[in-house]
Amino acid sequence: MFKCVIFDCDGTLVDREYIGSEGLAISLADYAIQKSAIDIMRNYRGMRLVDILADLSAAHNVVFKKNIDSEYRELVIGLLKLKLQPFAGVKQSLEGLTLAKCVASNAPLEQTLISLETTQLRQFFEDDVFSAYQINTWKPKPDIFLHAAQKMGYSPSECLVVEDSPVGIAAANAAGMRSVLIDPEGQYSALNSSYRIDNMTGLEAILLDN
Repeated sequence: MFKCVIFDCDGTLVDREYIGSEGLAISLADYAIQKSAIDIMRNYRGMRLVDILADLSAAHNVVFKKNIDSEYRELVIGLLKLKLQPFAGVKQSLEGLTLAKCVASNAPLEQTLISLETTQLRQFFEDDVFSAYQINTWKPKPDIFLHAAQKMGYSPSECLVVEDSPVGIAAANAAGMRSVLIDPEGQYSALNSSYRIDNMTGLEAILLDN
């Protein structure tokens, strides 16, 4: 029986993946790299920025400025405050969820808190928000989910992870946790997740069966 639900944030609770990709597309244009936000999101969903930039640098033979990451994050924070919205069904699902719950993200803690506060979701988690930057290890390694479970006081077998990305599902599997993949476009049909839903409204049925 599940006792704790661990949510990813970007692309799972809030529609930040597209906005982040939009910001990166704007940043890359300064280096004559033309990428659409959709292409960036599909190719790099869930990955940390340093790995995305390393891949793009190698692919386009470009050396990025040392401060590209800070410039990018500043740009994205501005876009988030203007545009960010929770996904359909998220607020209703969180309101009805009586199990313990937390957020475990690859993103910096400050960025995740801004996303949750902007979309009025912070109230559902309070301080139970964890970042891979706090432990210096990122998905697809399992550490952030294990860290979250330990902080929440539950064993891996008692936790259900809700994710939208291949790296997130890989991390959940490596942590020995069952996982829910939110995949509205059927993009990741080959991923080995425990459950698969189109949007957050499908989470209730999974929890009722356990």
